[in-house]
Amino acid sequence: MSELLGLSFDQPASPYLAFDDDPSSVVDQRNGWGLAWYPNDELGAANIRDPTSGLSAGVTDVMADWGMLRTSLLLTHLRGAAKRATYRDTHPFVATFAGRSWLIAHNGDLVGDLARELPLPGHPSLVPIGPTDTEHLFCWLLGHLAAVGATTMEEFGYDRLADLLARANELGTLNLLLADGATLLAYRCTSGFQPLYAGRFAPPYPDGDLTLSRAGISV
Repeated sequence: MSELLGLSFDQPASPYLAFDDDPSSVVDQRNGWGLAWYPNDELGAANIRDPTSGLSAGVTDVMADWGMLRTSLLLTHLRGAAKRATYRDTHPFVATFAGRSWLIAHNGDLVGDLARELPLPGHPSLVPIGPTDTEHLFCWLLGHLAAVGATTMEEFGYDRLADLLARANELGTLNLLLADGATLLAYRCTSGFQPLYAGRFAPPYPDGDLTLSRAGISV
């Protein structure tokens, strides 16, 4: 099963992600990973995805200097080893909509006839690149924003967005992170098939930093 991590800061920070190298660790058994963030609070997102490498070696090789990463909003997706590994299917996905980059990462599976249950708007800019249920859901959500002229989640309304996600959740399992450059939204599956935790941390921190023990995250 995949895992999600979303970080949102009050001001730009340089988070450092160090994954557990213990072979028995659930996290270390993941195959493929992706990071996406908004550099220096710009509305255009940066995205690094690796569908094949193990976590520790892959992240360490690509992100040799975490200090270069300055952001107030970051998404991470760690893929389960059983998943098919291709670049176009690797999370987080990025879409350009309403003059900004949008990000999505999804843990779970939506099943059935998505074309019928979650019809896409038919706009050429809202067409999935790959066959994943996540990208289909992404385009479907953005299509609803486009239909009412909303350019951010706040403009669209969080209650309305929650209703759409609950409707999609009826088709399967859905833990989700969604970002529009200003807001990070987390949605937990109604069936609770896998935990999704949220927390807020405020300074001062011991030793001047904050460490979360699940994946080894330091700020």
